[in-house]
Amino acid sequence: MYKTVKNIWVNSCSLFGLFCVVIVCESAQGGTGHNSVAKGYIDRIVVKADSLENNLVGENNERQVIVYLPPSYIKNQHKHYPVVYVLHGFGGSAEAWFAAEPGSPQIDKTMNALVSEGLVNEMIVVVPDTNSRHQGTWYTNNPITGNWEDFITKDLLNKIEQRYRVKRGKESRGIIGHSMGGFGAIKMSLEHSHLYSAVVFLSPAPPLVAPGSSALGWGLYKNLKPQIDKYTGNPGELTETANIFMSLAHIFIPSKTNPPSFILPTPTKSDFKEMDDFNLTAMASALTDTKKYKHMAFKSEIGSREGVSNEFVHVMNIFERKGMNIEYQIFDGGHTDHLQVGTRESLIFVSRNLNHELK
Repeated sequence: MYKTVKNIWVNSCSLFGLFCVVIVCESAQGGTGHNSVAKGYIDRIVVKADSLENNLVGENNERQVIVYLPPSYIKNQHKHYPVVYVLHGFGGSAEAWFAAEPGSPQIDKTMNALVSEGLVNEMIVVVPDTNSRHQGTWYTNNPITGNWEDFITKDLLNKIEQRYRVKRGKESRGIIGHSMGGFGAIKMSLEHSHLYSAVVFLSPAPPLVAPGSSALGWGLYKNLKPQIDKYTGNPGELTETANIFMSLAHIFIPSKTNPPSFILPTPTKSDFKEMDDFNLTAMASALTDTKKYKHMAFKSEIGSREGVSNEFVHVMNIFERKGMNIEYQIFDGGHTDHLQVGTRESLIFVSRNLNHELK
């Protein structure tokens, strides 16, 4: 049973420029059960990321990107389209967002169906692959693995606007992310409000919803120190939790002179202090000049079984008190249970809040 309060859904049982460029692309699959669904196209490209050059651990600066082009894109050579960037989570990939598997977002099928149903306007959807040596980047710049925030907000954005007929400007640009990607979407949209108008952050990294990030980092380090001390540079030696820690450690306790881990050799609890600002509660609380977000619409959700329902609602209330235009819900389920439905709802939300007027 769900209750509706304003724009809030709460589970009552658990409140805890393509003119001259020739594109070679696949026709995207139609949605199930829609015989007359117009099909868009899939374009797989490689984006060279200047922001990732000269990183210290051999991260590939040529990144795979999957681009969904709407049904009219090839025939209508004069039309420009809004663009939506989609960020995957820790250990994820761009391909997973197009996989024909139960529960997968299936971006191409979903967009085809939504366009045919008249629930969204035609949009270009861009999904970069940011899987890394330690399976995640947090879409944050760091001196060890590279400047991943700059990759999204500069390298990727510039490449997409050079290659495709996208409507430029924040009014026609949205961003969606899940888990680590959701955390990245809200973080980057707050830091780069001039770039986006519609923002969706789905199940945004539950451990980083509430305060206490530095305690989390220090606790992980103490527990994982035996693994880290034996680390020879092969991420396969590490558990998933250890890889999560390393991905965060390269942001907060980096050391360019301590290979192969490239983190401080003997960190103390105080070295993790900067992590206290690396959570949703801190981000929301730190907002002051909220006028620069007046043009933006935000949407978020989290599962009732993700363990942070109360903390999530607290953060959403802070955003509301700051005057942010935000709607949110708690769905009945776990971290990935609502991803397919959540993606569909996110695309509808973004389309509703972007400028679709013809150029």
